Amino acid sequence: DEEDRKVKIVRDKKWVLDERWKYDVDASGDLIKAGNRLYAGGKNIVSAVSIPRFGTKPKVKWKANIEGTAARLIAADDKLFVVTLEGRIYAFGKAKVKPEVYLHISKKSTLTKAVKAEARYILKTTGVKEGYCLAYGLKTGDLVEALVRNSKLRIIAVEPDPEKVAGLRKRYDAMGLYGKRLTVLHGDPFEFEAPPYLASLIVFEDLEAAGYRKGDAFFKRIYHSIRPYGGVAYLPVSGDEMVAVTRQIQRIDLPKAKIRKVKKATRSLQLKEHILLIKVGALPGAADWTHQYGDIARTAKSDDQLVKLPLGILWFGGSSNMDVLPRHGHGPPEQIMDGRLIIEGVDSFSARDVYTGRVLWKRSLSNLNISDIYHEETDGPEYDSDQRHLPGTNARDGNFVVTPDRLYVAKKNSCVILNPATGDIMEEIRLPQDPKTGVIPEWGYIGVYKDYLIAGWDFARYSDFIELDEYDTDIKTKKIPFHIFDNTSSKKLVVMNRYTGEILWTRDSRLGFRHSAIAVGNDRIFCIDRVPPLIANTLRRRTGRYPLETPKLMALDLHSGSVVWSTTKNVFGTWLSYSEEHDTLLQARVAPDKDKMKGEPGKKMMAHAGKSGNTLWNKQVSYDGVCILHGDTIITGKYAYSLLTGKQKTRINPLTGQKSSWAYLRNYGCNYAIASEHLLTFRSAAAGFFDLTNDGGTGNFGGFKSGCTSNLIAANGVLNAPDYTRTCSCS
Repeated sequence: DEEDRKVKIVRDKKWVLDERWKYDVDASGDLIKAGNRLYAGGKNIVSAVSIPRFGTKPKVKWKANIEGTAARLIAADDKLFVVTLEGRIYAFGKAKVKPEVYLHISKKSTLTKAVKAEARYILKTTGVKEGYCLAYGLKTGDLVEALVRNSKLRIIAVEPDPEKVAGLRKRYDAMGLYGKRLTVLHGDPFEFEAPPYLASLIVFEDLEAAGYRKGDAFFKRIYHSIRPYGGVAYLPVSGDEMVAVTRQIQRIDLPKAKIRKVKKATRSLQLKEHILLIKVGALPGAADWTHQYGDIARTAKSDDQLVKLPLGILWFGGSSNMDVLPRHGHGPPEQIMDGRLIIEGVDSFSARDVYTGRVLWKRSLSNLNISDIYHEETDGPEYDSDQRHLPGTNARDGNFVVTPDRLYVAKKNSCVILNPATGDIMEEIRLPQDPKTGVIPEWGYIGVYKDYLIAGWDFARYSDFIELDEYDTDIKTKKIPFHIFDNTSSKKLVVMNRYTGEILWTRDSRLGFRHSAIAVGNDRIFCIDRVPPLIANTLRRRTGRYPLETPKLMALDLHSGSVVWSTTKNVFGTWLSYSEEHDTLLQARVAPDKDKMKGEPGKKMMAHAGKSGNTLWNKQVSYDGVCILHGDTIITGKYAYSLLTGKQKTRINPLTGQKSSWAYLRNYGCNYAIASEHLLTFRSAAAGFFDLTNDGGTGNFGGFKSGCTSNLIAANGVLNAPDYTRTCSCS
């Protein structure tokens, strides 16, 4: 219209804003505009600055000293309110007034000694003192109050009487307890939709009032909410009912349920006899994720059979991603064991509860060798703000392994062993000194198999080992620095007793044991001793010969280190994975996508008999992504092949009715696909999946994305998705 014609449209032109005025004032805490003034809050100071008109200069109308840093400024009621990080509140106005302070006076507890003793006894008998607790069958609410006061439990009390709910809320609020670790909700065990696996403890003030006489459905609903790995329901029953209740529970199909009968505590403590209903161990069909690629066989697959479509949200939020490594460094994925999700930060490890997201512990650790993990040129946390794609653990491999009783973390020159339940340091193991220099070597590869700890003794530093220019200028793509290969291999393999650190045997490499080509299974260590292909090919091109010796593929006896079989024929791989089920070893290349090393294209696969090393098949195959071993199938970044024959998998196209290659597609994503029994998971713009069970195509979990690290891991009956997107700017 006519008004639009008056508007001058300028395209593809950079606009430069002229500076009208400038004034130095501390606004590091907060800065707001109210009226014709700017109010700036900084450290120990607040300033009011008049906003100048054209041709004038700004003026400070007033300044005031405060204690602490002004985190938030609010202008209202002709006053300026300042809230500091340290918890102080200031108000600035025309006249000084005396503030009125309204104190909340908590009512004193009226608990009897008997109730306090009962609460302490329940906590001692069940062994549960923190986590989530569901409380049903309330009578007076005294037991719930006593449990809160004597533990770190977060209690959700459920009561069907709305008047009693209102009364208990008012009572607990008056005591200063409500809303912190204690909540009262309206409902009963048959109506209240408690999340599955929520409760580490379920208690009853009155089992009769909770409705246990309504039949088997009562115990099924209660059991559904008990946390695996030792969650317990405390069932107070009289002596003559104990047998009947026990038989009723035993008659119901409650998987992994254990019943423990407990008689009266002591003569002085008058308690009913009770039953502990315990959910022992893992959920049936659940599995763990213990290494960089799921297991030490490098299958990149979880054996978890429970995670299948459709899925729903179990919990979200709860912890900061500041305790997680940033995205483009491609750090190690989380590892999941016994209901704990173990995750690495810049200088720490922490554990979260798989079923509630609760942070269980955090342990600060120095010298995690992060610069080696990320191949940074500088030491320290500078990589945290680095926006480049770095090979990370996809080149070096992971630096920690979790077992049921220990968490093994490879540091600069040692392996620190943590208690996975508490994060406490149990011990520290060092590798044997270099006999020539007396220096303790760096810890390269790390893996655990049964009672064995497998270590890589010092990195094979190829940039020092082979005198070459920094870059291979013959590569037609972008230049590749040779030093990124320095941490991909170890000079020796050292096998120890994982409990004592006793060295059982060592084996020297000739060229370097590639970390991505170490796979273990059936009491054998399969490994490749070789120079990275890019360096080897460059030397061959420049000198006309392969460096030193030809690559060797071998199988070592895990117990003794003796060679079971070896070959130098057709050894091309930088990747090994092993199927114990089929005793088949897959040799491949680390595929050339964003997450992998450059200059190592995947154009060939080969399968060997694990027992003899005999070649089962040898195929020219172009592929990308990690080679996933899913039963008798190899799944790559797009296609699938038979592990037994090497033939490409096919399906009937539902539109044409014709046979076509089995394939899956995904949208943009930095990470590689990993698998479980029923799903492939990956980033496909948002968090993505492929339904393997129904061949159901690619889908998305809308609303969030996975990280550059493959972090959508099915384990312990849950699809775990910790936030690995810190510093990521992708949509």
